[in-house]
Amino acid sequence: MVCNMDIYNDELFQEKYNKMNELFPQLKFCVDVDDYDRLDNVLVKNKDAIIFYKHKCFCCDPKRNVSEVIYIKRNHQITYRDFYNECNMKWKNEMCNHRFLEQIDIKNDTQIDLFFGS
Repeated sequence: MVCNMDIYNDELFQEKYNKMNELFPQLKFCVDVDDYDRLDNVLVKNKDAIIFYKHKCFCCDPKRNVSEVIYIKRNHQITYRDFYNECNMKWKNEMCNHRFLEQIDIKNDTQIDLFFGS
């Protein structure tokens, strides 16, 4: 997912952004570039989890009622890299204008909830 980078001049930001896009070229949303430094850190302490995002946006399309549900199963605790790999391979729905990943919340060590901004 190519995002508007015109407002950023920071070379380190640009470098991380480019590396994340090389690793995960099919993502339908814009990554949090800070996650590049923690790709191999544990995100979820379990070996399986569910990524959940409800595509109902009150700003862009309040009538849209679609959810993204992606199951992750590994033989190790789930890392940020695992999260991005699964989203890269399995995310189906297009994002609205709110496509910049701002926050990842973990519920009960099994559910990964996502929050996006514009």
